[in-house]
Amino acid sequence: MTKPNTRVSPLTRSTSFSNNRFKPIQQTRLNEKETIESGLYLAVPRGSDLETYSKKNMRGETITISQSGTYEYSYTPILFSLPTKEKVDDVISTANPTDWKYETTITLKVEQELRNGSLRIHKTLERHDGNGPATFVYKIDAYTDETKSELVYSNVETIVMNASGNDTIEILDRIPVGSYVEVTEIYSGASYIPTEEKLQTGTIAQIGDEISAVSFKNDSNNTDHHGSSIKNQYTNNGNDLEQDRGGQ
Repeated sequence: MTKPNTRVSPLTRSTSFSNNRFKPIQQTRLNEKETIESGLYLAVPRGSDLETYSKKNMRGETITISQSGTYEYSYTPILFSLPTKEKVDDVISTANPTDWKYETTITLKVEQELRNGSLRIHKTLERHDGNGPATFVYKIDAYTDETKSELVYSNVETIVMNASGNDTIEILDRIPVGSYVEVTEIYSGASYIPTEEKLQTGTIAQIGDEISAVSFKNDSNNTDHHGSSIKNQYTNNGNDLEQDRGGQ
């Protein structure tokens, strides 16, 4: 597993805020130690390479994040005091009847989820028959792995070409990184035939790597037939799917 580039930023109660950003009095990386004065602190783990590192989770709580090419890690800020004391009945409190502890380790509360990567579909049309737009439809199915036991993404995309040559569409930041993906050309019109396999497969690359891509090639079948397509698009409004009007 790729480790995130994470920094822990302790803050005092008197620390000021500017433009919704923390101004840490001390910063350190994971597994490193820093000497700080006695006091009450807020530890804010965050990705040191991120300009914006806080957001709301699904429960409405403020969390901070760090990222690797594969995962996004989310953290809950931790309020702690120095010096501290040992646990009594599994509770840490300065009122505990134990000795003061001047060296302590913070255990971060962290969750991880896969980041979404991208897919490029490249199309080559060797000959256009001149009878209007040529429509090609692709079904994209992504699974956690090649066993295809869990579907994580499914959609249909269209490429319309008015001349021979090349065209590309990109599905950006919508398919979980590492997913096994199958792209099938399910429609190529009445006038065109595939000259390569209709099914292409791949794996969604991690963020920062080259976008995963599949390619398809078609040619005219020398007939005078016509074809077209309609793409219906829906938006999840929280309760139901609502069809977007005025699409293609």
